[in-house]
Amino acid sequence: MDQADTKERRDSGSHDVTPPEKLVREYDGSVEVVRAGTLAALVENLTRHDKLDGSFNRIFLTTYRHFTSGAELLELLIDRFDCSPPVLNATQTTEWVTQTKPLIRLRVINVLKQWLEHFWSEPEGIDTDRNLQLLQSFAKRATDATETSATQLLTIIQRRLAGFDCKRRSLSSISTPPKPILPRKLDKLQFLKIDATEIARQLTIMEAHIFGKVQRVELLNKNWQKKEGSSAPELAPNIRASIRYSNQLSNWVGTLILTESDLKKRTQVIGHLVNVANVRCNI
Repeated sequence: MDQADTKERRDSGSHDVTPPEKLVREYDGSVEVVRAGTLAALVENLTRHDKLDGSFNRIFLTTYRHFTSGAELLELLIDRFDCSPPVLNATQTTEWVTQTKPLIRLRVINVLKQWLEHFWSEPEGIDTDRNLQLLQSFAKRATDATETSATQLLTIIQRRLAGFDCKRRSLSSISTPPKPILPRKLDKLQFLKIDATEIARQLTIMEAHIFGKVQRVELLNKNWQKKEGSSAPELAPNIRASIRYSNQLSNWVGTLILTESDLKKRTQVIGHLVNVANVRCNI
Protein backbone atom coordinates (compact mmCIF):
# COMPACT_ATOMS: atom_id res chain seq x y z
CA MET A 1 0.00 0.00 0.00
CA ASP A 2 1.22 3.50 -0.83
CA GLN A 3 0.95 5.46 2.44
CA ALA A 4 1.74 8.79 0.78
CA ASP A 5 -1.00 8.22 -1.75
CA THR A 6 -3.49 7.44 1.02
CA LYS A 7 -2.64 10.67 2.85
CA GLU A 8 -2.81 12.68 -0.36
CA ARG A 9 -6.28 11.38 -1.19
CA ARG A 10 -7.54 12.09 2.32
CA ASP A 11 -6.23 15.64 2.21
CA SER A 12 -7.65 16.41 -1.21
CA GLY A 13 -10.98 14.65 -0.69
CA SER A 14 -11.92 11.28 -2.08
CA HIS A 15 -13.11 11.67 -5.64
CA ASP A 16 -15.41 9.29 -7.41
CA VAL A 17 -13.17 8.66 -10.40
CA THR A 18 -10.16 6.54 -9.51
CA PRO A 19 -7.09 7.39 -11.60
CA PRO A 20 -6.17 4.36 -13.74
CA GLU A 21 -2.67 4.14 -12.27
CA LYS A 22 -4.13 3.56 -8.78
CA LEU A 23 -5.78 0.24 -9.71
CA VAL A 24 -4.50 -2.74 -11.69
CA ARG A 25 -7.34 -4.16 -13.75
CA GLU A 26 -7.44 -7.23 -15.95
CA TYR A 27 -10.11 -8.90 -18.03
CA ASP A 28 -11.32 -12.42 -17.41
CA GLY A 29 -13.06 -12.92 -20.71
CA SER A 30 -15.41 -9.95 -20.90
CA VAL A 31 -15.44 -9.36 -17.13
CA GLU A 32 -13.21 -6.64 -15.67
CA VAL A 33 -11.36 -7.81 -12.56
CA VAL A 34 -9.38 -5.69 -10.09
CA ARG A 35 -6.07 -7.38 -9.31
CA ALA A 36 -4.30 -4.78 -7.17
CA GLY A 37 -4.30 -1.16 -6.13
CA THR A 38 -3.56 1.35 -3.43
CA LEU A 39 -5.68 0.95 -0.32
CA ALA A 40 -7.55 4.21 -0.90
CA ALA A 41 -8.35 3.20 -4.48
CA LEU A 42 -9.53 -0.25 -3.37
CA VAL A 43 -11.87 1.31 -0.80
CA GLU A 44 -13.17 3.66 -3.47
CA ASN A 45 -13.82 0.72 -5.77
CA LEU A 46 -15.55 -1.01 -2.87
CA THR A 47 -18.07 1.84 -2.68
CA ARG A 48 -18.51 2.89 -6.30
CA HIS A 49 -21.81 4.63 -6.97
CA ASP A 50 -22.15 3.33 -10.53
CA LYS A 51 -21.27 -0.33 -10.09
CA LEU A 52 -21.68 -3.01 -7.45
CA ASP A 53 -19.03 -5.73 -7.73
CA GLY A 54 -20.19 -8.32 -5.21
CA SER A 55 -17.28 -10.66 -5.91
CA PHE A 56 -14.71 -7.91 -5.32
CA ASN A 57 -16.44 -6.82 -2.11
CA ARG A 58 -16.48 -10.34 -0.70
CA ILE A 59 -12.81 -10.93 -1.54
CA PHE A 60 -11.77 -7.57 -0.11
CA LEU A 61 -13.65 -8.03 3.17
CA THR A 62 -12.32 -11.56 3.52
CA THR A 63 -8.67 -10.64 3.01
CA TYR A 64 -8.35 -7.05 4.26
CA ARG A 65 -6.47 -8.02 7.42
CA HIS A 66 -3.54 -9.18 5.28
CA PHE A 67 -2.82 -5.66 4.02
CA THR A 68 -4.44 -3.23 6.47
CA SER A 69 -6.01 -2.99 9.91
CA GLY A 70 -9.62 -2.72 10.91
CA ALA A 71 -9.00 0.76 12.32
CA GLU A 72 -7.50 2.04 9.06
CA LEU A 73 -10.25 0.48 6.96
CA LEU A 74 -12.88 2.06 9.19
CA GLU A 75 -11.19 5.45 8.89
CA LEU A 76 -11.08 5.20 5.09
CA LEU A 77 -14.74 4.21 4.88
CA ILE A 78 -15.76 7.16 7.04
CA ASP A 79 -13.60 9.43 4.86
CA ARG A 80 -15.35 7.98 1.84
CA PHE A 81 -18.75 8.74 3.36
CA ASP A 82 -17.66 12.37 3.82
CA CYS A 83 -15.98 12.62 0.41
CA SER A 84 -15.78 15.90 -1.49
CA PRO A 85 -16.67 16.33 -5.17
CA PRO A 86 -13.96 16.37 -7.84
CA VAL A 87 -13.24 19.54 -9.79
CA LEU A 88 -16.43 20.17 -11.77
CA ASN A 89 -18.42 23.09 -13.05
CA ALA A 90 -21.35 24.40 -11.03
CA THR A 91 -23.98 22.28 -12.77
CA GLN A 92 -21.92 19.10 -12.50
CA THR A 93 -21.16 19.78 -8.85
CA THR A 94 -24.84 20.16 -8.06
CA GLU A 95 -25.58 16.91 -9.88
CA TRP A 96 -22.76 15.16 -8.02
CA VAL A 97 -23.99 16.38 -4.62
CA THR A 98 -27.63 15.48 -5.25
CA GLN A 99 -27.22 12.22 -7.18
CA THR A 100 -23.75 10.70 -6.84
CA LYS A 101 -22.87 11.42 -3.22
CA PRO A 102 -26.06 9.87 -1.75
CA LEU A 103 -25.29 6.66 -3.64
CA ILE A 104 -21.70 6.65 -2.38
CA ARG A 105 -22.95 7.11 1.18
CA LEU A 106 -25.43 4.29 0.77
CA ARG A 107 -22.64 2.04 -0.55
CA VAL A 108 -20.48 2.87 2.48
CA ILE A 109 -23.27 2.01 4.90
CA ASN A 110 -24.00 -1.25 3.08
CA VAL A 111 -20.32 -2.24 3.07
CA LEU A 112 -20.11 -1.57 6.81
CA LYS A 113 -23.21 -3.68 7.41
CA GLN A 114 -21.80 -6.50 5.27
CA TRP A 115 -18.48 -6.29 7.11
CA LEU A 116 -20.05 -6.43 10.56
CA GLU A 117 -22.60 -9.11 9.72
CA HIS A 118 -20.64 -11.55 7.61
CA PHE A 119 -16.91 -10.74 7.55
CA TRP A 120 -16.09 -9.41 11.00
CA SER A 121 -12.83 -11.03 12.12
CA GLU A 122 -11.42 -8.41 14.46
CA PRO A 123 -9.89 -9.83 17.66
CA GLU A 124 -11.67 -9.16 20.92
CA GLY A 125 -10.10 -6.42 23.01
CA ILE A 126 -9.96 -2.75 23.90
CA ASP A 127 -8.90 -1.62 20.41
CA THR A 128 -11.81 -3.39 18.73
CA ASP A 129 -14.27 -1.99 21.26
CA ARG A 130 -12.86 1.48 20.60
CA ASN A 131 -13.34 1.01 16.85
CA LEU A 132 -16.92 -0.13 17.39
CA GLN A 133 -17.63 2.90 19.56
CA LEU A 134 -16.18 5.16 16.86
CA LEU A 135 -18.34 3.39 14.31
CA GLN A 136 -21.36 3.80 16.58
CA SER A 137 -20.81 7.56 16.74
CA PHE A 138 -20.48 7.65 12.96
CA ALA A 139 -23.70 5.64 12.48
CA LYS A 140 -25.62 8.04 14.71
CA ARG A 141 -24.37 10.93 12.60
CA ALA A 142 -25.14 9.08 9.37
CA THR A 143 -28.80 8.53 10.25
CA ASP A 144 -29.54 12.03 8.97
CA ALA A 145 -28.14 11.18 5.52
CA THR A 146 -29.28 7.56 5.08
CA GLU A 147 -31.91 7.09 7.74
CA THR A 148 -33.04 3.48 7.25
CA SER A 149 -29.68 1.91 6.38
CA ALA A 150 -27.78 3.79 9.09
CA THR A 151 -30.38 2.77 11.68
CA GLN A 152 -29.91 -0.86 10.70
CA LEU A 153 -26.13 -0.40 10.93
CA LEU A 154 -26.50 1.10 14.40
CA THR A 155 -28.48 -1.94 15.55
CA ILE A 156 -25.77 -4.29 14.28
CA ILE A 157 -23.04 -2.26 16.01
CA GLN A 158 -24.92 -2.33 19.30
CA ARG A 159 -25.22 -6.11 19.05
CA ARG A 160 -21.48 -6.36 18.42
CA LEU A 161 -20.73 -4.16 21.42
CA ALA A 162 -23.00 -6.38 23.52
CA GLY A 163 -20.97 -9.42 22.48
CA PHE A 164 -23.50 -11.03 20.14
CA ASP A 165 -22.61 -12.66 16.84
CA CYS A 166 -24.44 -10.80 14.09
CA LYS A 167 -24.09 -13.41 11.36
CA ARG A 168 -27.28 -14.38 9.64
CA ARG A 169 -25.75 -17.62 8.48
CA SER A 170 -27.47 -20.64 9.94
CA LEU A 171 -27.38 -24.32 9.29
CA SER A 172 -30.38 -25.65 7.47
CA SER A 173 -32.70 -27.54 9.74
CA ILE A 174 -36.17 -28.99 9.79
CA SER A 175 -38.83 -27.64 12.11
CA THR A 176 -39.68 -31.05 13.54
CA PRO A 177 -36.67 -33.34 14.08
CA PRO A 178 -37.23 -37.06 13.58
CA LYS A 179 -37.99 -39.16 16.61
CA PRO A 180 -34.77 -40.70 17.97
CA ILE A 181 -34.33 -44.42 17.48
CA LEU A 182 -33.38 -45.62 20.95
CA PRO A 183 -32.27 -49.11 21.97
CA ARG A 184 -34.49 -50.99 24.37
CA LYS A 185 -31.97 -50.99 27.21
CA LEU A 186 -30.46 -47.57 27.80
CA ASP A 187 -28.62 -48.57 30.97
CA LYS A 188 -26.30 -50.94 29.11
CA LEU A 189 -25.57 -49.40 25.74
CA GLN A 190 -23.88 -51.62 23.20
CA PHE A 191 -22.64 -50.31 19.89
CA LEU A 192 -24.21 -53.09 17.84
CA LYS A 193 -27.58 -52.49 19.52
CA ILE A 194 -27.75 -48.82 18.52
CA ASP A 195 -29.50 -48.20 15.22
CA ALA A 196 -27.10 -47.16 12.42
CA THR A 197 -29.40 -44.30 11.40
CA GLU A 198 -29.37 -42.81 14.90
CA ILE A 199 -25.58 -43.04 15.15
CA ALA A 200 -25.27 -41.32 11.78
CA ARG A 201 -27.65 -38.56 12.89
CA GLN A 202 -25.73 -37.85 16.08
CA LEU A 203 -22.37 -37.80 14.30
CA THR A 204 -23.79 -35.42 11.71
CA ILE A 205 -25.14 -33.07 14.38
CA MET A 206 -21.77 -32.91 16.14
CA GLU A 207 -19.90 -32.26 12.92
CA ALA A 208 -22.43 -29.66 11.75
CA HIS A 209 -22.00 -27.62 14.94
CA ILE A 210 -18.24 -27.46 14.36
CA PHE A 211 -18.52 -26.76 10.63
CA GLY A 212 -21.02 -23.96 11.20
CA LYS A 213 -18.48 -22.00 13.25
CA VAL A 214 -15.75 -21.94 10.59
CA GLN A 215 -14.91 -18.39 9.48
CA ARG A 216 -13.81 -17.46 5.97
CA VAL A 217 -10.55 -15.97 7.19
CA GLU A 218 -9.55 -19.32 8.70
CA LEU A 219 -9.28 -20.77 5.19
CA LEU A 220 -6.69 -18.23 4.00
CA ASN A 221 -3.01 -19.11 3.63
CA LYS A 222 -3.47 -22.49 5.35
CA ASN A 223 -3.79 -20.70 8.68
CA TRP A 224 -4.58 -23.94 10.48
CA GLN A 225 -1.02 -25.15 9.79
CA LYS A 226 0.70 -22.11 11.28
CA LYS A 227 2.25 -22.12 14.73
CA GLU A 228 1.37 -19.23 17.01
CA GLY A 229 2.98 -17.90 20.13
CA SER A 230 1.43 -18.55 23.51
CA SER A 231 -0.07 -15.05 23.65
CA ALA A 232 -1.15 -14.82 20.00
CA PRO A 233 -4.78 -15.49 19.05
CA GLU A 234 -5.38 -18.80 17.32
CA LEU A 235 -5.67 -18.23 13.57
CA ALA A 236 -8.01 -21.08 12.68
CA PRO A 237 -9.58 -22.46 15.87
CA ASN A 238 -12.66 -23.94 14.21
CA ILE A 239 -10.81 -25.67 11.39
CA ARG A 240 -8.48 -27.15 13.98
CA ALA A 241 -11.50 -28.25 15.99
CA SER A 242 -12.84 -29.94 12.85
CA ILE A 243 -9.50 -31.70 12.34
CA ARG A 244 -9.49 -32.85 15.97
CA TYR A 245 -13.03 -34.16 15.57
CA SER A 246 -12.04 -36.14 12.47
CA ASN A 247 -9.02 -37.60 14.27
CA GLN A 248 -11.12 -38.51 17.31
CA LEU A 249 -13.72 -40.13 15.07
CA SER A 250 -11.03 -42.18 13.33
CA ASN A 251 -9.58 -43.25 16.68
CA TRP A 252 -13.04 -44.19 17.93
CA VAL A 253 -13.70 -46.34 14.86
CA GLY A 254 -10.34 -48.07 15.21
CA THR A 255 -10.91 -48.67 18.91
CA LEU A 256 -14.36 -50.17 18.31
CA ILE A 257 -12.93 -52.63 15.81
CA LEU A 258 -9.78 -53.63 17.69
CA THR A 259 -11.47 -53.94 21.08
CA GLU A 260 -13.29 -57.03 19.83
CA SER A 261 -10.95 -59.99 20.01
CA ASP A 262 -13.52 -62.36 18.51
CA LEU A 263 -13.26 -62.22 14.71
CA LYS A 264 -16.98 -62.80 14.23
CA LYS A 265 -17.92 -59.86 16.46
CA ARG A 266 -15.21 -57.75 14.88
CA THR A 267 -16.76 -58.44 11.48
CA GLN A 268 -20.17 -57.42 12.84
CA VAL A 269 -18.72 -54.15 14.15
CA ILE A 270 -17.15 -53.38 10.78
CA GLY A 271 -20.44 -54.15 9.05
CA HIS A 272 -22.33 -51.86 11.43
CA LEU A 273 -19.83 -49.06 10.83
CA VAL A 274 -20.28 -49.50 7.08
CA ASN A 275 -24.04 -49.15 7.55
CA VAL A 276 -23.50 -45.96 9.57
CA ALA A 277 -21.29 -44.56 6.80
CA ASN A 278 -23.87 -45.40 4.15
CA VAL A 279 -26.61 -43.65 6.12
CA ARG A 280 -24.43 -40.55 6.65
CA CYS A 281 -23.90 -40.25 2.91
CA ASN A 282 -27.67 -39.89 2.48
CA ILE A 283 -28.36 -37.42 5.31
